[in-house]
Amino acid sequence: MKLGAVGQKTETSSRTLAVFSFVFILVIAGGFVYFQFIYLPSVAKRGGSEDHESSGKILQPPQTSEAKILEGSADPLKTENFVPKNLVVVLGLNNTVIWSNNDAGIFHTVTSDSGSELNSPLFQGGQTWTHTFKKPGVFAYHCTPHPWMKGVVTVASG
Repeated sequence: MKLGAVGQKTETSSRTLAVFSFVFILVIAGGFVYFQFIYLPSVAKRGGSEDHESSGKILQPPQTSEAKILEGSADPLKTENFVPKNLVVVLGLNNTVIWSNNDAGIFHTVTSDSGSELNSPLFQGGQTWTHTFKKPGVFAYHCTPHPWMKGVVTVASG
């Protein structure tokens, strides 16, 4: 009787392994089908038009725009820090913005209030940071070490 029980247990283990293997293969195949036929086309549909629009003048506009960080901006009592405070640019015309830090010896950043569009490293007085906007929108930002320093870039369609 013991032999039969062992043989039966081995047969049950083999069936369990076969069922597990079959389910595993189905899951892998389902994941592939989802990725290939649902996920990738949806990404292409969302990003495809942006990528197409991002070519040419949007990535290399003929003009640049400038925003300055004024001397003394690290002082929380100073209201003028990012100048202009509200910068308007046009895609394909002047959508590359150069921030110049004129605050000698002080490090600043250009960081999005929400999202990740603007994320400069710390850059010190005398240095610049450049960003090219690739889509229209309103992008509020601040300086991470000096959060009272705030600005907005409005990107209009070209």
